[in-house]
Amino acid sequence: MIDIDWLAVQMVCDGATIHHLTKAERAMVIRRLSDRMRSNASRYCTGLTSDDLALRLGVSIREIDRGKAELPEAQQRQCPVCHEPMWVIAGRVEAHPDRLFNECLMSGRYVRSGLAAERPDLYLWLEEASA
Repeated sequence: MIDIDWLAVQMVCDGATIHHLTKAERAMVIRRLSDRMRSNASRYCTGLTSDDLALRLGVSIREIDRGKAELPEAQQRQCPVCHEPMWVIAGRVEAHPDRLFNECLMSGRYVRSGLAAERPDLYLWLEEASA
């Protein structure tokens, strides 16, 4: 897994200005703020613009727009382990922090779907067989 400073990511999401984030950390900031971001062309909607985020991260607006375009399509869910927001990309959980800003144990694992997601008690044998 990639080493990410989750506290720094959360601080930027909360409004702090931190200029020394890695590319992976910037991607995590963009992922978490993408639903709150709006177009720079719209002056009447409230929300965070690429300009604002670029100032927070100390990068160019073009780099923010490129980062948004490079992010793979993901489905946001609540993590069953840490109960924090997580993003699922093609059935695999993207790295995310727990409440103490440590990487969650669910990061990088595959999520269940169908009946296995609704009734995990029926699939306990699957966890024992894979251990």
